[in-house]
Amino acid sequence: MLGEMLAFGTLVAIAVIYRRRAEIHRPMMLLASLMIISGALGCCPYIADFAVMPPLFVLGPAPVLGALFLVLQWALIRAVSRWYALGYSAVVIASFIFIIVGHSSLWNQIAGAIVP
Repeated sequence: MLGEMLAFGTLVAIAVIYRRRAEIHRPMMLLASLMIISGALGCCPYIADFAVMPPLFVLGPAPVLGALFLVLQWALIRAVSRWYALGYSAVVIASFIFIIVGHSSLWNQIAGAIVP
């Protein structure tokens, strides 16, 4: 969840910096909302049954919903926002990195030091 918070903060910071440019601000805020939704999904009962390995049950639906938004945008206006596509690809890459780091022994040591 630490990585998700960092990704959310980064996306919101980009959106705030470019708040006067709607073509950048809007996609970054939507993607920030997608990143933070996974924390709420982790609290849902029985959601862990849908994953092959944790944290896929919380990191999986957010990129899928983001892809759905990308397809919907293309279907409605026959164009894809360059900024949304760029941000979405960063979110997907970050999600894979979170999964890899989350299963590493180094992260287990760091988490063990943080949480007694």
